[in-house]
Amino acid sequence: MFVRPFAAIVSRLDALEDEVQSLRREAAELRASHDDAIDLALIHAVPNTVHGLIVEARAEGWTISYLRKQREQYGTICLGHPTDATHDCSIQLPVPDDPAALRQLESNIGIRIRWAA
Repeated sequence: MFVRPFAAIVSRLDALEDEVQSLRREAAELRASHDDAIDLALIHAVPNTVHGLIVEARAEGWTISYLRKQREQYGTICLGHPTDATHDCSIQLPVPDDPAALRQLESNIGIRIRWAA
């Protein structure tokens, strides 16, 4: 008498596990395409050194996102630390044209990424 409901529950659980795996796969694909889109946009918007920092942060597990308010021409690249939000930082676009200011930006972001890794 209890065998049939138990079998139905097991069958439903297996179906849910398959669905969760499928959703995880889809989420990973969407994240990869999102990262690729950010990379393509950044290649034309930031110097190679800044793009290199973003690639390094992503390799260390940081979350990279891009925010732009509706009426603004430029946005902000946000770098989110994987476990501690106090290390989060951002890069305002456009990056400074002044070489000293650009070096300072690269230094500040690089230190955060490497120190918090």
